[in-house]
Amino acid sequence: MNWQEVCDHPQLRNLSFKIELNEDGKIIMSPLKVGFVTVHFNL
Repeated sequence: MNWQEVCDHPQLRNLSFKIELNEDGKIIMSPLKVGFVTVHFNL
């Protein structure tokens, strides 16, 4: 998988996870930090 496929994939939109691709093109998801979520919603 590449970044364009990730961006175009409807199930990967609007997630509350940080999404990364490893060197093999596999998706790695991790939760957002609480501080980031607070700042994100305050903007």
